[in-house]
Amino acid sequence: MTTYKIGYFVGSLSSTSINRVLSKALIRLAPEDLEFTEIPIGNRQMTSPEAYIHYSPEKFTPDGEVTDESTEAFLRAFLAEFRDHVVRVLTVLPRQS
Repeated sequence: MTTYKIGYFVGSLSSTSINRVLSKALIRLAPEDLEFTEIPIGNRQMTSPEAYIHYSPEKFTPDGEVTDESTEAFLRAFLAEFRDHVVRVLTVLPRQS
């Protein structure tokens, strides 16, 4: 099985930020062939988010577990589509070894 490496930014230095909780949730729900690595932002805060997701704290535990079934289903479907996008892009524009 091919593994696809995905880098991501959290956008906050806080260990309890909603961005970090959401990143943990997405990693938990992602297809097995996606491998995630956090890209450190140093001491800079990121102010231009790439996605807008309404955050409801009751739907996520601090360690990234999704407690709402419909939210989990939505995020799983989103990540499956993201994986398919990565595969398509790398099929058209393969990396050189």
